[in-house]
Amino acid sequence: MNPETFDDMVSRIYEADFRFDTDAYYFLRDALDRTSRALGRDGPKAEERPLSGAELAAGFRDCMLEDFGPMAATVAEDWGVEKSDDIGAMVYNLIEAGAFGKAPQDRRSDFNGVFNLLEALERPYRPRNIRKFREFRDLLKLLHPTTEKKSSRRSKRTPPPEKE
Repeated sequence: MNPETFDDMVSRIYEADFRFDTDAYYFLRDALDRTSRALGRDGPKAEERPLSGAELAAGFRDCMLEDFGPMAATVAEDWGVEKSDDIGAMVYNLIEAGAFGKAPQDRRSDFNGVFNLLEALERPYRPRNIRKFREFRDLLKLLHPTTEKKSSRRSKRTPPPEKE
């Protein structure tokens, strides 16, 4: 019997919990590797001092900004990853599947409330002078009163199809 691959694990996770797009799991694995390297905790040093939940969440955010720029929040929202708690949920899905290891001090709660990911991904691209931006936005509303606020961009995720 062949050992289970990362692809197999992600497929199994998605069948049980389809809150997050499968691409998010691959990106999380890449963000873990990149963040470990950036902090000098790859290779043998990873065993000595693994990344904390807050460090991995920040690394995920930084990798999103680096790879997707102004579209990062849109991509994260499409994947279903909106806050650091969601990153923690994905990490623990991967731990339970056997794809990631876990240190004794690691807790799911390490990811809770670290930051709102969507806000953190949008912040670098917001206008610097928010007061002027709001004045401009209000002026546009006066000029175009029929403009309605759009509903959330996030679509409802559907469960995977049943296997025959």
